[in-house]
Amino acid sequence: MKYDRDRLVLDPSGLAVLWAAFDAAWGECEQDYQGSPISIEVGRLRLASAVLAAYQSGVRNQPMIKAAALRRMQMWRQGSNPTSASPSAGAELVSDHRAAQA
Repeated sequence: MKYDRDRLVLDPSGLAVLWAAFDAAWGECEQDYQGSPISIEVGRLRLASAVLAAYQSGVRNQPMIKAAALRRMQMWRQGSNPTSASPSAGAELVSDHRAAQA
C-alpha cells in the first residue's frame, strides 16, 4: 500500500484484505440495516467508512479490521459519533493490531 496524505492508494493485496474484512463484518451487522434499500445502503456506506478508517489507522490484518469496523458500527447504532470518540481510539486500534502481530 502506498499512502498519500490526500488519498489512499491500495495494491491488490491491500484491497483484498479490505474487501474480506467488509464482507465478514457485513455478515454480522447486516440484520441491523434491513427494512429498506436506503437503510441497507446507509449501513454499507457506514461499514465501508469504518473499514477504511481502521486501515488508515494502521490496522492491516483482516480480523482486526473487521473487529475495529464492528466496534465503530456499534458506536453509530448507540448514537455516538465514532469520529469524535476519545483521541486515543485510533491509537488503541493500532496497539491492538501490533499486540496481535507480536
